[in-house]
Amino acid sequence: MSIDRGKLIVFEGGDGAGKGTCFEHVRKNLGDEGFVYTREPGGTDIGKDIRALLLEEEMSPETELLLFFADRAEHMKKKIEPALATGKHVLCDRFTLSTYAYQIAGRERPELEALYRELYAHIVAPHVEPHYIYLDVEPEVGLSRVVGEHGTTKTRFDTESVTFHTRVREAYHKELVCMSEDRYTIIDTGALGAEQAQEAALQVVKRIVEQ
Repeated sequence: MSIDRGKLIVFEGGDGAGKGTCFEHVRKNLGDEGFVYTREPGGTDIGKDIRALLLEEEMSPETELLLFFADRAEHMKKKIEPALATGKHVLCDRFTLSTYAYQIAGRERPELEALYRELYAHIVAPHVEPHYIYLDVEPEVGLSRVVGEHGTTKTRFDTESVTFHTRVREAYHKELVCMSEDRYTIIDTGALGAEQAQEAALQVVKRIVEQ
């Protein structure tokens, strides 16, 4: 008897949008049975080393983009694809939309978009069609939340300008509206309280896995 493949559900959003708290709320309520929870970058042992480089070291935009996809290639092969094949649902904190929004739009490097699309087509497209839960917040509001939440400290991405993060937000919206409406859900965490946003995210995940 064949096993139905699991679904890949991705939490996306700008810094301070509430991804981490929503992600953990979903995990707490749904538990581990039938689910795998992971993140990018850093979802594998090799990915943890790549994550440290990406969050701490200055590098060229080309290197940054390639490292994100190196992390993703390892992540797909070692964790995401095996879990989906056994029928487990995978919930991931950041995925491809973040790479496009930050490394292409945020960095203002449109000449790298062709490379992004090529890598996406080779590493991701043949294997998965994610459902994105995008947590939306105005950059000024999101950045004001970053320091102090759960004792977190700023990464080099957090210290980018509001203009950078505005480009990131605009890119998210641009990419989402190009998708089929059944592949993404937008939650306005700027308008909702934290508890409301977390509960909204939980209900979206439940709806997707029950489809």
